[in-house]
Amino acid sequence: MAFNVIQEQVNTGDLEDTVKAHLQTVLSAITRKINAVVAESEQVHANVEFDWSKLITTTFDSDNGNGSVPLSARGDGFRRITMMAYFEYLAEQRSSEIQNVIFGFEEPETFLHPSAQENLFEKLSDIAVAGYQVFLTTHSPVIVSKTQKSDLHRVYKVAGAYTCDSSVNDHSGIASDLGITIDNQFIPLFDNTKCFLLLEGIDDCVAFEHLANTYKDNGIVEKNFADLGVVTIPVGGCGSIKHWVTLDLLQTLNKPFFIFLDSDKTSEDEVSPNAEKLAEYGFVEGVNFTVSKKREIENYMSSAGIERLVPGANLAFTDWCDVKALSKSNGLAAALGGKKIANKLFSSLTFEELRETFFNGQVDEFEELYMKVSALAD
Repeated sequence: MAFNVIQEQVNTGDLEDTVKAHLQTVLSAITRKINAVVAESEQVHANVEFDWSKLITTTFDSDNGNGSVPLSARGDGFRRITMMAYFEYLAEQRSSEIQNVIFGFEEPETFLHPSAQENLFEKLSDIAVAGYQVFLTTHSPVIVSKTQKSDLHRVYKVAGAYTCDSSVNDHSGIASDLGITIDNQFIPLFDNTKCFLLLEGIDDCVAFEHLANTYKDNGIVEKNFADLGVVTIPVGGCGSIKHWVTLDLLQTLNKPFFIFLDSDKTSEDEVSPNAEKLAEYGFVEGVNFTVSKKREIENYMSSAGIERLVPGANLAFTDWCDVKALSKSNGLAAALGGKKIANKLFSSLTFEELRETFFNGQVDEFEELYMKVSALAD
C-alpha cells in the first residue's frame, strides 16, 4: 500500500537515477581499491538497489502498563482480529463498488474467544454484504450456528474418502461433527418453564424482557415474562443451524413455543423473507410465529429516546432503515454502541418512548405478541 502511494506521488525512476549517480562515484572508487588487493577470482563490482517496501514501518502499539507492545509481539488471536479489522475497513471503503475479489479463510476462528468469534462472523458478513465473496473452513460452533443453512457445505469422510454435501437438509450430522448436543444436565433448568419465546439474538432478548417489565410496571399487562414462566431464547436467524438444534431441544423438553423474528423488510410493501422461510418450514403465521412489522428491533427505538441518552447523535431513521449501520457510522458510534445499539440503549428507554414506537394508535405490537405467548403459557 505504501509503495503504491509513493509511486503515485513521486517519480521513483528519476529519484533512483539521482541517488545512483551520487553513489556511483564513491562506490566505483571503493571498488577499484578493493580489486587492487584481492585475487582476480575474487574481484567485485558495486550495485545499488532499491527496496521501497522497507522505507516505511508500521506498528500497532498498546500502552498496557507494561510498556508499548508492537503488533509483532502480540498473540495470534490479536493478529487475526487486526486482519479482520482491515477487511472490515475494505468493506466500508468500497461498499459502493462491484467487487471482483474472493476471500478464502482457513479456520479464522483459531485462538479466538467465543465472543470474539461472534465479532469475527459479523465482520465476515459485512464483507459479503459489501459485495465480496467469502469462503471459509471452520470447526467453530459459533460461526456455523450463525450461518444460514443455504450457505453451509458439510465436508466429511466416509470409508476414508471425503464427501461434500452442498445441500444441507439434515443438520444432525453437522451438529454431531461440531459437538452441538443436548446436555441432559441442562434440561432440568427448564422444568418450571411454561413457554419459550424464540427470538433472533441476545439484543432481542434484552429488549423484550425490558418491554415486559416496563409494560407491567405501567399497568398495561399484569405479569412479566418471569411471572408467566416464559423464557426468551436467542436462536439466530430462521435459517441458522442453532435455530434447528434449539427446536430439537424444545421437542425434547415438550414445551410450547412461539417464534418472533425480524421481518428484515427494507420497505413496507416488501414481503418478509423470514416469514416466507418459516412458512416453508411448516410454521403457521399467527399460530407458531410472527415477524416484526418494522425491519428489526432497532427500528422500534425512539429517536427522541436515543437523543436523550446520547445528546448530539441526531440519529434519524425510518421503519425500514438499517439502524445498526447508521449507528456504526455515526460520529458518536461509541456512545451509541455501534451495531450493538439495541443492547446498549434499549433497556434505558422509558415506557413513553417504547409506547411511541410499538403503539400505532389502535394496536400495540408488543401487546399482540404478549397475548399469544401468555395464552401458550396458561
